[in-house]
Amino acid sequence: MPNHSRTVIHTMRLRILATAIGLLALASSPSWAALGGDAESIRRDHRALGAADLVTLRSGYELHEAQTADGTRVRQYLDPAAGRVFAVTWQGSRQPRLGEVLGSFAPRYFSAANAHRGSHHVMSVSEPDFALTILRLPRGWQGEASVPGALPAGVDRREIR
Repeated sequence: MPNHSRTVIHTMRLRILATAIGLLALASSPSWAALGGDAESIRRDHRALGAADLVTLRSGYELHEAQTADGTRVRQYLDPAAGRVFAVTWQGSRQPRLGEVLGSFAPRYFSAANAHRGSHHVMSVSEPDFALTILRLPRGWQGEASVPGALPAGVDRREIR
């Protein structure tokens, strides 16, 4: 086989390998509509995951649900009038990438986590404009983050779960 043919085959194999690695990276590191994100960011996330965007219309908000291949369920609460995600919850064997889920609130979470001296099973932040609770369960994680002041009128915080 001439050298040129070997070089072409080698280049093609490298491109296929690079494409496969890129696709695996996308599949193993899902992103989510961040707290404060918009409706289009939810749809983009669900398309990237290959997850159906199950939407439930509630009084004052839309509940968007997705489930990853490993069983992690993420719920995003959207205020259709404002066009923003006002809360995100998750439950599963692993946590979603919190930097993406929390968006602009992520630095506040990481700062609180570094200062946290309580139980290693519960992490909680309660501020007027940011609330977060993360529970380490025997077989996974459960979390909830919200912007309390962004809850639509008439929506009870207890509905966020």
